[in-house]
Amino acid sequence: MLLFLNIEGVLHPVNAVTEQFSRLHLLEDTLLHAPNVAVVISSPWKQVESLRALRRHFPPEIANRIIAVTPSLPKERYWRYREITLWLRQAGFEQESWIALDSDRTQFPSRCKHVFLTDPRIGLDTKTNTKLGAFFAARSDEPRPIFDPLSIDIDLDIALRMLDALQLKEGDLGAAYWQKVADLLKDAERFKERALAAEDKLRRLGC
Repeated sequence: MLLFLNIEGVLHPVNAVTEQFSRLHLLEDTLLHAPNVAVVISSPWKQVESLRALRRHFPPEIANRIIAVTPSLPKERYWRYREITLWLRQAGFEQESWIALDSDRTQFPSRCKHVFLTDPRIGLDTKTNTKLGAFFAARSDEPRPIFDPLSIDIDLDIALRMLDALQLKEGDLGAAYWQKVADLLKDAERFKERALAAEDKLRRLGC
């Protein structure tokens, strides 16, 4: 079971300063009663803090179950939903049960049933948290996913589009740097293709 967790408007009210993570204690109690749930951070906070830094906001019992962050895609229609589904595909978890805890319904298609919504002015409240706990309890027999970060393949097209955006944003010096990174990614992809072809040839030769 996977929980995709937004932070702003969920663990505290939107734009909170003094109240940051003021609602975390509710989610902590629910997750302690649902040991089979792994957490993936889907919040834009992932763009300013590393996974290690994000984990520091949580008590150790929960931090140890935060396994990843979703990739960052251009902020187009349903971009949070698209980031979640992309991560599921890349991690090989497309058949895994999942739910998103979020404060923005517009980030998800209307047909998407995988969302528990919070009031962004308040964050997670007792009523929503109780429903979330019942949802997890009904799926308590599902094992916690085992995630290997090295198993995720880089989507080269998405990576190159993001690098192009960074080149445009950061001027001549930044553009040269990100172009070099893009070239390295392309070289790595070509090397991977050659390695896979060689592996396939050896397999067919019976080696």
